[in-house]
Amino acid sequence: MINQQLIFYENETLDEVIYFLSERMMRRVKEYSKAIFIAEGFDISIDQWVILKRVAEEEGISQIDLANATYKDPASITRILDILEKKGWAIRQPDENSRRAYKITLTTEGVALVKKMLPMVQAIRAKGLENLTEMEIEQVKIVLKKIHANFD
Repeated sequence: MINQQLIFYENETLDEVIYFLSERMMRRVKEYSKAIFIAEGFDISIDQWVILKRVAEEEGISQIDLANATYKDPASITRILDILEKKGWAIRQPDENSRRAYKITLTTEGVALVKKMLPMVQAIRAKGLENLTEMEIEQVKIVLKKIHANFD
């Protein structure tokens, strides 16, 4: 089956490759989001937002689980958490069950920031989907999940 697909994709330009399209789309979403964050006066990167939001969804998440949940390497998580702690938005607390692990929680300021930014982030997401039907959105989700599963 792979050989048949290789023949099908033989003349496909890079701009038509689904992986390249996906990467390009995500880069554009990040650029657009960052511009909106700056315009609205929020001193936060997209990666910092993703980590804050994920911790808000699962208070006390471990750094390892946070890395897995956000598809970031542990070193990146450490750097981002250093910044979030410095800004007063998150706290790393030693895990009682493991001397080497930390649980991540948001400060009151971090919780407030997530609540304040959430409508803006939802508007950004809606912007990207504004010309799509609900059926198209569901189809994209199905296709992306299938592609992801192909690599399991």
